Parts: sequence; structure tokens; C-alpha cells
Amino acid sequence: MGLLNPQNFVYGLSLALLVLVYLRSRSRPTIEVSSLMLFDEAPAPVASVRHVRIDPLFWLEMATLTALTLAVAGLYVMRPRTPGHGRIHALVFDLGAGMSAREGSGTRLDQARRDAIEIINQAPAGDEFSVIAYALEAQARHPQTANLADLRKALGDLVPMAVPARTAALRAALIRARGASEIDLFADRPPATAILADAASTARVNFHLVGSGDSNLAIVSLDPGIPGSTRGRAVIRNFSARLRPCELAIDLGNSEQFHQTVMLAPREQAVIPFGPLKAGGVLHARILTPDAIDADNDRYAYAPSDRAAQVLVLSPDAAVRDDIARVLLAVNANFQIETADPAKYLAHANASGPNAKPLELAVMHDCYVAAGAASTLLIYPPQLAKNLAYAGGIGISVNGTLASADIRSDAMGEAPGIESLTLGATRIVAIPEWMNLIATATGPAHSSIPLAAIGRAAGGPVGVLAFDIRDHLLLAPDHLDALVLTVDLIKQLTA
Repeated sequence: MGLLNPQNFVYGLSLALLVLVYLRSRSRPTIEVSSLMLFDEAPAPVASVRHVRIDPLFWLEMATLTALTLAVAGLYVMRPRTPGHGRIHALVFDLGAGMSAREGSGTRLDQARRDAIEIINQAPAGDEFSVIAYALEAQARHPQTANLADLRKALGDLVPMAVPARTAALRAALIRARGASEIDLFADRPPATAILADAASTARVNFHLVGSGDSNLAIVSLDPGIPGSTRGRAVIRNFSARLRPCELAIDLGNSEQFHQTVMLAPREQAVIPFGPLKAGGVLHARILTPDAIDADNDRYAYAPSDRAAQVLVLSPDAAVRDDIARVLLAVNANFQIETADPAKYLAHANASGPNAKPLELAVMHDCYVAAGAASTLLIYPPQLAKNLAYAGGIGISVNGTLASADIRSDAMGEAPGIESLTLGATRIVAIPEWMNLIATATGPAHSSIPLAAIGRAAGGPVGVLAFDIRDHLLLAPDHLDALVLTVDLIKQLTA
């Protein structure tokens, strides 16, 4: 038994005040008179109070004031903890790219994992722990449990992501931790004071700073510029508190465009110009100097080509031909696009004309024609593509059609919590081994079917999109993932 604030016993003086009130009331007794003696004068008796006769109401008031005094002083009773009903702890981990930085013999996440295991081992028997992680969003990795084996396994499954941790995800993780009596937060940088104060209103928050972040270089941005016209720029930053050399290399495809070592002052951010590039394509900037975090040492950018490449668009639907042409011009305004109905297109006649130019790309929707293009994009391949495609040396077969399919968000690199995108008619295609799968879909009786793929065949690069794009699918704002897949394949095929 104890008291939290004994100074509040000053309120106990109200008991003495109560006794004085009763003594005062007994010193002047009240005389009862008959109604027939209203106007007679009678001297008041002089009585000497020697014994105070106290009624039960006095003791009730005394007990009430005593209880209020003890409550204000904070009376509490200590008792042994009941076995099996301990406190609830929440272990919250930052899984941003910074937690993959190397610290000593391991990463920052390894250090946080060791600290968490030490907290678990030192906790009294019966305490329960939950594991929560956040990066792009908050995830409950394991519900509260006292099973040490399950907790160690859940901690061992934590893997940092190649993305920065979002502040909104941290707030969501702390909201998930509400209900715990104690929260242990592991991160490589202190969060905002307001965030911790909000979480501390319901539980005790212990912040564990992991690592120092004193040896990292990063590529902040990469701008390719306009090929043949303006120079490109790469922005690099030194997050260290000391002078650091930075070896930067920039490649366009397989050719090196820039390679130089620059010295960066502490916390300095520098703009490195290069180029201008002679051609378009995929630009890759790399930091070759070893540092703490590898995730921010690579950055890619697409340099649009300014050459007037010939592109052929074939589709039995005129609206689809128009939509594809719009997307192609958005990728490269210099494309010279020819659209045609595959039933009326004569490939050999067009190729032997006096003004014929080599085709850079052939986009074929719901059809297949041996157009002799440098690269080919098949969208919603036809049912007869099994024979035609193999005859063309591509090797893509169609085994059926689904009325609808859903893009799997995990296959597109999206965060797990994002709802899948529902598409219309989708072909069940079988792709050869030399093609790289970009996205998959699910449908009735099919858990995973190829949705987008790209590779290099004997005749050149080949891409495939299994879903139908009729009814202006590529221009619909609710189907941006389908547009992103199409644009990505076009860029890779024409890079």
C-alpha cells in the first residue's frame, strides 16, 4: 500500500472543520415552545456542554471526507502479478532503405533485431509481444503472443525495402500498436516529436535509434536532357558528416557516357552535368564508391529518341488503332505511324515500295502479320496465334480466353494492400523461356497467368500484352496500370 502524492493530505483538514461545525451547533441549543406561548418571553437556559452527543449522520460525513482525502492523495495497493497475465508490448520496425545500411558486422535491421530479442528475453514471464513493420504502409507482421519461438521467427522474416519509409506509414504503425502498454520503436532516424507525443498519450513509447547514417552517398535525381540538344544532370548528395569521394558512372544502354570521381563536402549536394546524349534510350547512373546503403546508388531514366522511326499499328478495330497511335505519340512525338486493318495490309507490297523505310516497331492487336519490323508488340494475340507465331519464330501460343482477369498487385511491384485492377477479356498465353515475365493476372480457375512479358527472339525484341484494350481501355483513368504496362513495353522495345 502506498500514496502517490502525500501532500494532498492537506485536504484532511476538512475533518477538523466538520468537528468545529458540530461543536458550534451543540453550543446553542434550540428550545421548543408551545403554540400558545408565541408572545411570552422566556430566558434561554444556560447550558454547559460537557459531552458531545453525535448522531450517525456525523459519522457518515466523517467517512465521506476521509475517503475523498485518500482518493486525492492517490492511495494504491501493491499486489503480486498474476501469472500468465503480463503486459502487452508492441515492437515497431522501420523497414525503409536506411535500415539496410551496414553497421559493423551487419545491417541496421540486424542491430534492431538483436535489441528486440534482448527486450523479449528480459521481459517477465507472461508478457506478450506483437511485431509491426512499416515502409510504404504499416503491416502487422505477427499478433501479440508470448511464444518466443514464433516471435524470433517473425523478427527473422523482416527484410528492408528499397524505398524510403513514409511518415504516414509510421503514424499508421503506431495506431496499430494502440492497446499495448509499451511500444518499442526501432528506426534509423528520430521521428517528429508530435508523432511520439500522440502515441505516448495511450502507451509508453521507447525509441531506439539504430545506426548513425554517417557514410552514405545517394543519387537524388537523374535528368537525361534532350538528346542532341541539351545536357543532362545528375544530382548526388553526401549524407556524411565528413568529406567523401564519389565515383559516378552514367551509361546509355551498353555505352558509357560519363565516368568521374568528385569530392563532396559534408552534407553537400552537387549537380553533375553530362552530355548531351547522342541518342535516346535507357539511362543508368551508378555510384561505384562503397557506402552504407546500396538502394540509392542506382537510378534509371528514359531519354526519348528524337529520330523519326517508322511504326506500324495493325488492329481490326479502328478505335483501337487510334488509341495506340495516341499512346505512341505520347512516348515519342517524332514517330511516323502507319495504321491499317490487318485484313487489308500487304506487308510485302509496302516493304518493296520506292519510299519504303525499315519498321522500328510493329504493334499488332488481335492479329498477327509477319511485317518484318525490328521489334514487335503483340496485344491480345489472336486464337490462331499458336500456328502463326511459331511460324514467325516468336513461340507464343494462345490456349484460351478469359472473360475477365485481375492484375496481381504483388507481381507489378506495388505495395501489398493495393487492390487489384480488373481487366476485360484476357488471353491465356504460354510464353517461351527466353521472355521475362513483367506482370501476371488471376482469373476463374487460374491462379497465375502471364499478362505482360518481353524478350529477344531471333528476329528482334518481342513484347506481349495478354489483355484486350477495346472500349478505350488505355485512356480510361481507372485503368492506369494497363497504360503503364503498355508504355513501359513500348519504351523498352524502342529504346
